[in-house]
Amino acid sequence: MMLKQKESTDTGKTKKVMLRIKTGTGTRTLTLKIKPAQRDYQTLRAYGSSPQSQDIFANIFQGGAAVQGEGIRTGILTPVYGMQPANQGLATAATAATMTVRTENPEPEEKPVGIKVPEISEHVDIIGGGETTLEELRALNIKYPLIPKQPKEGERVFAYAHIFFDRATNEIIYNVIEPPLDANLKKLVAEVKEYAQQKIDVNFAQVRKREAIVRLDEIVEKGMNFFKVLNRENREVVKYYVLRDFIGLEMIEPILNDRSLEDISCDGANIPLYVYHRDPRLGSLRTNVTFDNKDELDLFVNKLAERCDKVISVSHPLLDASLLDGSRVQATLGSDIARRGSNFTIRMFTEKPLTPVDIIKFGTADLRITAFLWFLIEHAASVLICGGTASGKTSLLNVLSMFIKPQMKIVSIEDTPELRLPHSHWIPEVARAVISETGKVDMFELLRESLRQRPDYIIVGEVRGKEAYVLFQQMAVGHPGMSTLHAENFQKLVDRLTNPPISLPANLMQNLDVVIFIKRIRQERRYKRRIASVTEVIGYDSNTKLPITNEVFVWDPKADVYVVKENSVILKKLSDSTNMSEDYIQEEIRKRVKILKWMVDKDITDYKKTGYIFNIFYTAPEFLLQRIGNLW
Repeated sequence: MMLKQKESTDTGKTKKVMLRIKTGTGTRTLTLKIKPAQRDYQTLRAYGSSPQSQDIFANIFQGGAAVQGEGIRTGILTPVYGMQPANQGLATAATAATMTVRTENPEPEEKPVGIKVPEISEHVDIIGGGETTLEELRALNIKYPLIPKQPKEGERVFAYAHIFFDRATNEIIYNVIEPPLDANLKKLVAEVKEYAQQKIDVNFAQVRKREAIVRLDEIVEKGMNFFKVLNRENREVVKYYVLRDFIGLEMIEPILNDRSLEDISCDGANIPLYVYHRDPRLGSLRTNVTFDNKDELDLFVNKLAERCDKVISVSHPLLDASLLDGSRVQATLGSDIARRGSNFTIRMFTEKPLTPVDIIKFGTADLRITAFLWFLIEHAASVLICGGTASGKTSLLNVLSMFIKPQMKIVSIEDTPELRLPHSHWIPEVARAVISETGKVDMFELLRESLRQRPDYIIVGEVRGKEAYVLFQQMAVGHPGMSTLHAENFQKLVDRLTNPPISLPANLMQNLDVVIFIKRIRQERRYKRRIASVTEVIGYDSNTKLPITNEVFVWDPKADVYVVKENSVILKKLSDSTNMSEDYIQEEIRKRVKILKWMVDKDITDYKKTGYIFNIFYTAPEFLLQRIGNLW
């Protein structure tokens, strides 16, 4: 069935279009009243009250209808009331239809006025930027201590990480180097462990690590004396392995001490563990650590659950928990639901979170984007960070949270504690799983109750459900907030927010100021994280039921650079609502670029030092600018 334009009459504000409809029963006509196109997409409505009109609608709805007409590229006609065809007609006669069309040459929208993002001359060389040649990969030879992580002068290092290129397999390998054990030492370690097991009267997972080490050390010393381990070096090695296995997590304990890793993955027995390194040159690396059989791996997964103060069993084979240091653990026990048997993934908690300097040096953002976001967050912008799994959403959220003024009261809500901020006026709250019939405290309840604490800034680790409604309502009444969401583009963002389980009214999305899309991409021989776009939300279109957006920054994947696409409407709104001129705002952004460049040059990546510098800037900006040289 095809709808074709028969004739049209322009009546000023509306345009009557006569459409000829060819159906299986003949040709009929239909009149549409069309308003002038204001946007690329329009919703048009056709009306008819006669039986003939109803018959036309019935035919249209049964077979679908393509629409052609002057100025119309494509169009689809659908019933207004969502009626479905029943046999040869409709269940209820429709008297109207809605046609959504894409116009051929729509009248351009009037662009909102924005402030130009200032040009900058500063440049930062990206770590891992450019193509890594095979010769450079083959030359990789990185070695650093794991236990202890920061050895004192003369202190023995028991475990190293050695990262190198394996020419036999043509891949980068992560090897854990520990003291070698001959047959005699293996026997001594086993005997002392058995001796200590009989003497232990505490659960070492439930006491502080330092206290546990002291108490176990005494037992191990007695055990080595009992088995006549006299050689000093042998005593050190035996003690290392006993402490590693009792207090630590056995063979993966050295890897857990490597805070340059993002996660540890075990896919099954007799399969090497894999780690993901934060260095963008390295990425995913195969290790030399392997569980030799399924029984050994099953025992370890049970131990992992115990260290999380959880229980895992064949009847409840899934584990989603956290270690005492905050690292997130997901594990599966047995082969009933996992073909390769037990497996686990540990997402490492870092004591040293990423800072603005880190994301600039890694190329996740550039100086100008970071300074732009700094200025907006400083002035209470609400930000949503979106991306796929492992794209770096939470890390970026932590970085941007550092720009919040130190005197502002921050309340953060997370299901797993991951944020680390330098602010003293910060209340971190964590959702609690069910421990009894009345013991559950979810993110929705935490967020709702936190509002009584009168926070100046609300941070939600990730919105997944009804807590989004509370967050967006608070944005609507002037409380800025930040959060993350799994969505890879704006359409998916809208779908996630407006559909269950979140079911947010679409008009509440206009309370956002900025949406950042971040991606984890594979280029050449490694993975990179890049901010794909920085988009402002500047209003809401009641016709399309979509937010009106303005894309300020985009990433150019070919050149691996960030490009300014549009002027900033949010900066303009800020200028209009304050006494800040356009020149003043641009100069303030340039100042922040200079400060960030100085921090990059000084390699200031400690988050506490970063917070200290920002505190000085907010308290005495001119003093800080003079101290760094006032380069401009």
